[in-house]
Amino acid sequence: MAISDTQKVDYLWKKIGYGAAKTDTNANKKAPNEAIASPLIVRGDTIWSESDQIPGTIPTSSGDYVTVYSDALSTTIECDEDVTASTRRTWKTGLTNWIPPQFGSTYQVKVYVDDTSQSDPQTGGTQLFATGSGNDDEWYFDYSAGVLNFIGTNLPSSVTSGKSIYIVGARYTGSTGVAASGTSEETTALINDRMQVANTVLLVNDRMQVANTTLLVNDRLQVANAEALYVSLSGDTMTGDLSFGDNNKAIFGAGSDLEIYHNGSSDSYILADSSNLTILGSSYFGIGTGNLTYPTVLIDSSSPSAGEISCNLYYSYLGTESKKLETTSTGIEVSGTVKSDGGTKSDLDTPTVGTTTTLDFDKCNFILTLDQNTTFAVSNVSTNIGKTGTIVIKQDGTGGYSFTIPSEFKTPNGDTISQVTTQNSVNAINYFIVDANTILINYLGDFQ
Repeated sequence: MAISDTQKVDYLWKKIGYGAAKTDTNANKKAPNEAIASPLIVRGDTIWSESDQIPGTIPTSSGDYVTVYSDALSTTIECDEDVTASTRRTWKTGLTNWIPPQFGSTYQVKVYVDDTSQSDPQTGGTQLFATGSGNDDEWYFDYSAGVLNFIGTNLPSSVTSGKSIYIVGARYTGSTGVAASGTSEETTALINDRMQVANTVLLVNDRMQVANTTLLVNDRLQVANAEALYVSLSGDTMTGDLSFGDNNKAIFGAGSDLEIYHNGSSDSYILADSSNLTILGSSYFGIGTGNLTYPTVLIDSSSPSAGEISCNLYYSYLGTESKKLETTSTGIEVSGTVKSDGGTKSDLDTPTVGTTTTLDFDKCNFILTLDQNTTFAVSNVSTNIGKTGTIVIKQDGTGGYSFTIPSEFKTPNGDTISQVTTQNSVNAINYFIVDANTILINYLGDFQ
């Protein structure tokens, strides 16, 4: 004789409702009186260990933890009929771990019927609702097994020969399983596809303690023979070196504002492309080439008064520093001898001679070749007080041309310059700038 439905319901009532084993009929022993515990088994290997990453609303595209199936992504699932059940009664997706509506109402699967091998059943097919059409044709979807069953008495009228059932929804595709507790020796453990541990005593609680092990976490960190290891995201203290591989950067700032790295050949970089770079020291800032005790360049900066910064350059010998150059509000001050291998072209100007020829005293020395009569004018005099230099005046191959000096030029006793204008002659004027309106000159005459 078959087991009655009453006995089956009594079993489920006691098992699910009270977590107890059924030992007698409901008439002889009510559920609260069943004394033998029989909790449901929860398999550790099937636990969704990253289910906290499932968003409250079904996403529009697939990610690391949720895979979405829809026409928009060309991933709607066409089911296979379960031929072991009644005709067209049960349909299999072939996929498990569908996300149920307990994670959010939008995760309830949508069911469509359409011709076989269709790519757009959401548009071209007919949607079937879980509550049916009023003809006892409801359906039930087993989210764990990925199986649809028309649980009502009748099949929907549109589910006929040559038709297929299509499922739109989302599956959990994150990590599954939990780590085993306790102590293990001479073992390799894989936890959630994230951690590998060998030859270890492992305690996972708020923190992590590891002994005599090689540890790999997220392909980021390897440690050997460590007694205790954890790095807190909120801040921590390193008691040893932190090594970076070639082209692996230490990056600072929310927008990667500062990067420090070595390129694997002969260059190292400190990059602050989107911000200013300030290096501070209590006394000196040194730049060296291999000798940290005696740096190649030694610089300091001081603040004589609020808002004023002076930068100083030092000569250092065997740890003894001597300041050689100091910036001031008016320029620079040099302690010692200034040597040069010669003047630079930036000191010399060769203006084009015209009716009026301007001498720009941001330059120091001038060479002009007269091919016409000209009147000298001056510029940038007031910003070059104290400057001295020489103005060389040549006649071209024709000669006979004269120049008129500006009012700022002052000669000894106000004497008039006796110009030599023969062809190819060379004349020179030495000058000293006293103030914005006074330039003392000495005409040197003709050089042959």
